[in-house]
This record gives sequence, structure tokens and C-alpha cells, in this order.
Amino acid sequence: MSDKTGVIQMAFAGDHAKNYDSARKRMMPIKGALHLCIEAVLADLPEDARFLLVGAGTGDELLALAVMFPHATFTVVEPSPDMMAVCREKAEAAGVAARCDFHTGFLDSLADQGPYDAATSILVSQFCVERPDRVQFFREMATRLKPGGFAITADLSADLESNNFKQMWPVWAAFQHGADMPAGMAEKFLAAVGTHLAVATEAEMEELLLESGLKAPVRFFQTLMIHAWFARR
Repeated sequence: MSDKTGVIQMAFAGDHAKNYDSARKRMMPIKGALHLCIEAVLADLPEDARFLLVGAGTGDELLALAVMFPHATFTVVEPSPDMMAVCREKAEAAGVAARCDFHTGFLDSLADQGPYDAATSILVSQFCVERPDRVQFFREMATRLKPGGFAITADLSADLESNNFKQMWPVWAAFQHGADMPAGMAEKFLAAVGTHLAVATEAEMEELLLESGLKAPVRFFQTLMIHAWFARR
């Protein structure tokens, strides 16, 4: 992943990490709906399931999954030390830190090879701008799963050349500006595509997952430009 440390330092360090939750509070209903759908996808996992959470951020997925699976354990991977600090603090406050192994770094530096029952990456892989890096990112997840284990990813997805996107864009921009973000943030999104952010079509995302060694990807969630898939090893 080219210059991945620099991107993390720009976007998810210092005050950005401290203010991350408050700046995105209006996205929480979307994430809440996504978490409910993830619970349904993973309904048949064993009670003592092992989870790999990649790019765990400030811990939204961790806290939701810890409630859904009260006997599960979690390997929490987050490259930003400041984001990880917030995640740890929230996990300790919720009483789930004892079920967690926290790894500050990228997935390629994680020694634990699993096997895991499920792995998640929520709005993470889109920061792998180059296609080979993105395939490798998903492959790192896939190889740590048990046979039949679930990989779940949520990412921004659109056909940027389509009429659908042209009509979606003002809606997405309005949502972004309404989410307590500074004026102009939505416009910066388009400038970032291809340099700091990858936005793939649905077909391209499914190709990426298949190429990484996962099977039969299914899109199970969409809200605006946020799409989510599950696939199995």
C-alpha cells in the first residue's frame, strides 16, 4: 500500500482521532443498520467465535459485535495509535477489553494467523488505492479465515462515469455536509479519488474479492454510496 503511513497520519491522528466519533455522529444510524445486518449474516457462528477486525478505528464494530457475541474473542487491528487509544478506552469502559488482543499496525504485520471464524473491514479497503494492494489486503484477511469463514467488507462503491452517480453525488454531498463536517469536505472527496481513495463499481469489488481467494461474494447492504459484501473462504 503506497505511502499508507502518511495517509493514516493525515486522516486519523491527533485531533482527527479524538474528534472522529463526534464528527461522524450522524453516520451512526447507518452503521447501526449495517451492524444489524452483519449480525444476521453471522447468526450461525459458534458462541466462542474468533473475530479479526481490520481497521477497527474507534471501536464501533468491536462494541457492536461484543454485544452480539458475548463469548467471542477479538483481534483488533488499527494502524493509527491515536485511534487505537480511543478504541481501547471504549473497550475498557464497556468491559470487553479482556476479550481483545489489540494490534497497533497494519494487517501485514499481524503475527496471529488465525484461524478466525469471521473478519471485518468497514470503510477500510478503499484506502488501498492501487488494485494489487487492495487484492493483497483482502487476501491477508482471507488466508486467516477458517475454511467457510466469513469476510465482511463495507466500502464506498459507485460507477463514477454513470448517470446514477451524477444524480447520487448531490445527495451524498448533502449528507456529508449535514454530518457536521467542514464546508467543502464533500468536494474534496472527488479530488481524493484515485490518489488517496479508491471507489470501485459493484462488479469490480466482487472481482477483487474473488481474486483474493474468497468465494461467492454477496452484496447485502447499501445506503447511499456505502455498500457491504460478505464472502466465504
